[in-house]
Amino acid sequence: PEQMFEYIKQIDPDVYPKLFQESLEADQLFMIVDILNKFYIPNRLPVYNELYYLTKVKRFNMAVMFKTERQQLAISQLVEYAAESADDKVGIIGLIKAYNIMDLKKYKLKDIG
Repeated sequence: PEQMFEYIKQIDPDVYPKLFQESLEADQLFMIVDILNKFYIPNRLPVYNELYYLTKVKRFNMAVMFKTERQQLAISQLVEYAAESADDKVGIIGLIKAYNIMDLKKYKLKDIG
């Protein structure tokens, strides 16, 4: 996982759509989500751009449909973390919608917007 963290950290998030093109699978998406949770949050690294540009990959909507409850919680934690330092609340709301986070109160995101 640490090598994957170093690899992902080197990739500029705005190239995700070109990098993945139409091949983003659910397991790839959630591997990235896990790396962001395990390494970005503890190291206080920003995650907004990573989350945002993943939503721009063509098969993102299909991949996010297959999330488990644990993966939903991991995504919600990332969005909540991103919201802590975000000036762009509209962008955070866009992430909430894109990642299909249903219960904002459950994930302490109710104050956004």
